[in-house]
Amino acid sequence: MSLVTLQLGQCGNQVGNSLFNFLADDISRQGTTAAEDSQEVFFRPICAKGPGHGIRQQARAVLVDMEQKVVAAALRPARGASWAYPPGSSLTQQSGSGNNWARGYFEYGPKHTADVIELVRRETEAADYLGGILTLQSAAGGTGSGFGAAVMEGLRDELPSTLFLNHCVWPFDSGEVIVQSYNTLLTLQHLTASCDAIILAENSALHRTCQRMLNIPRPSLPDLNGVIAHDLASVLLPAKLRGGRQLSLLSGVIGALGAHPAYRLASLQSVPQLPSSSVDFTSFAWPGLLKRLRQMLITGAYMEEGLDWSATPLPNEQHTWQRPHNKALSALLTLRGSQASAADTGGFADPSLYPSWQVQPLSVALSSVPFARCEMSASLLSCNQACARPVARMRSRATSMLAAKAYIHQYEAFGLSLQDMQAAVNCAEETVCRYDQLG
Repeated sequence: MSLVTLQLGQCGNQVGNSLFNFLADDISRQGTTAAEDSQEVFFRPICAKGPGHGIRQQARAVLVDMEQKVVAAALRPARGASWAYPPGSSLTQQSGSGNNWARGYFEYGPKHTADVIELVRRETEAADYLGGILTLQSAAGGTGSGFGAAVMEGLRDELPSTLFLNHCVWPFDSGEVIVQSYNTLLTLQHLTASCDAIILAENSALHRTCQRMLNIPRPSLPDLNGVIAHDLASVLLPAKLRGGRQLSLLSGVIGALGAHPAYRLASLQSVPQLPSSSVDFTSFAWPGLLKRLRQMLITGAYMEEGLDWSATPLPNEQHTWQRPHNKALSALLTLRGSQASAADTGGFADPSLYPSWQVQPLSVALSSVPFARCEMSASLLSCNQACARPVARMRSRATSMLAAKAYIHQYEAFGLSLQDMQAAVNCAEETVCRYDQLG
């Protein structure tokens, strides 16, 4: 069973490159059987070796950007790398979208969506059994967000029975692109209609994690992408559901989230969070790791440090005037490493963590194979109320800009109307309200 990755725009291609680097490195440390299973998911073997690189496998991926620079860099395997992207798996043009969602969607979408679909079709046919498509993109720009939205709609029409898991990088609250609130909400509106689940990764949370947990004073984009790669790999590498049944790639992952059409957004958290130089000097124990991860769910925190340990889940019958905690619609808990099957996960089955009407909100996946050089590690993919917090903040900014009709003419020039903008804002408001009602 294999997973095809679609890398959209500059952000998507950089994240994808970090992900495959991480996967190749982690798989190389696994035992023979586990490594073969993992390689089959993300890579296909090749006989020929690249000149001076010792390339042994090709990533199951398609690279797309309206500018050539990032894709060209990704297609050149690093010295000593064991993998490369397959030839003919990319689509580039001469100019980008200028951070204009409308240009990416309305200008490049009709021109190039069919070409991207053909590249994806070829890659899916190279897999013995397709376990789904992972798409990587940002929400704030023009190509990754606007053209990416058009591509996702085209793929959904072309492959209606295929599962799509989208990983979307959410921008900093300010300082990236002046029209990022427009681009982000337009992207969110279209992705919720075309993807089965969307993992939101906030740049601000990634930045804090690099600074406080990984001891990187001034994190770079590769540092942030490294955190994303670690988290994604922690949930996508092969594992078995408690009881012995294999977790069937995206059908298992998305199925664990419930795949509810009104709740597409999810967050991904993992422990431990520590610099690679500290791994060999750290002791691990399941009770401590799971206690921290559970508190991260309760508080909606992405980072282990600074957790509010006074926050406790309230029984569902408690009145709403009492201090609420972060509630989840559903969750997939993945444990990797020594004695994973013996770990007590009962704390995540607490009914007060979920709405009272949810019947089986928790799935637990296990693997005895260590991950990221850690003797024990855990990740939690959950559809929870904290996912709506960045959406609410971005909706507020977009509403203020719309009231002043700021920069609207730049979007109208490519066919997007004020009413279309307002519809995206309304969609975000509805999303926030639905997640609020989980409490």
